[in-house]
Amino acid sequence: MIGTNTPLISVAMATYNGEQYIRKQLDSIYSQTYSNIEVIVTDDCSSDATVNILKAYAKSHGLQYYVNKKKIGFKKNFEEAVSYCNGKYIAFADQDDIWLPQKLQVLVDNIGTNDLICSNASLIDEQDHIICQSWMEATKLFLCKKEDRFTCLAFRNFVTGCTVLIRKEFLDKYSPIPDTEKYHDYWFALCAAKNNGVEYLVEPLVLYRQHEEQDTGANELGAHKILMLLSSFFSRLLGRETKRLQWAKVQEKRLNGLLALESDFFCEKDKEVIRDSYLYHKNYSDSFIHIKALLIGFKYSRVLYNRNYFYYKNFLRDLIG
Repeated sequence: MIGTNTPLISVAMATYNGEQYIRKQLDSIYSQTYSNIEVIVTDDCSSDATVNILKAYAKSHGLQYYVNKKKIGFKKNFEEAVSYCNGKYIAFADQDDIWLPQKLQVLVDNIGTNDLICSNASLIDEQDHIICQSWMEATKLFLCKKEDRFTCLAFRNFVTGCTVLIRKEFLDKYSPIPDTEKYHDYWFALCAAKNNGVEYLVEPLVLYRQHEEQDTGANELGAHKILMLLSSFFSRLLGRETKRLQWAKVQEKRLNGLLALESDFFCEKDKEVIRDSYLYHKNYSDSFIHIKALLIGFKYSRVLYNRNYFYYKNFLRDLIG
């Protein structure tokens, strides 16, 4: 029985050709220990059996689904799903992950006064085998203090959409997402950090699937990061575009878009951080030797450099490659 003080949580999912994994994801959502939920799905004109699967879950579980009249893309499809949500909180769901049973309960119990809460995740392969217990540990993310999280997000994203729970009133306030921003999770995390805060739990609450067809994923795990660093250096030396160079260009574009927002959207302190991050990534993408990026890196060393993990690697990465 659902208590009268138990708030409704809306689960927003955007689908596209997700027939391979979506049943496992939906089963994990409907198996949550937190039961006062509604599941809202918008499908972006799938050509496989996804819509038939959604239709079956609508009959058996009360799932609500909508099919777009035309293909609108990943970000807009998520916005469309959110527009149908009625809950006090909204949880973002990908079509190919698996949620641990306690996910929603743990998130709602720990969100406090924050606008957004997210968690760690374990990585799984296409056969559901765990390939990494902790995404945060494998990628060597280190959590900065709460007051530094806006700065941290301005330089790199530590919020994964499939782990997020967010307040509906906050989400409505910062919608729609600007055209210059590709991903919904980054936009809402950045806005939350400048408002009432982002909370992060080190407990993995999602089995985050890694496969070739996904829109986003975890990259450069463990020792592979060292190989990627060497590969990046020599590739850049030969004039080839590396993953980090691609990322720098994406970040440069999105930060330039943030700077173009209304003058009162960010306070002056936040604008300074965004400008510095923009110059940091622009300098990286414009040249092989990044003196300006290195100097900016020193300014924000407490959020950019983890002294417990290859401090020299982070230093060199900002200088060359």
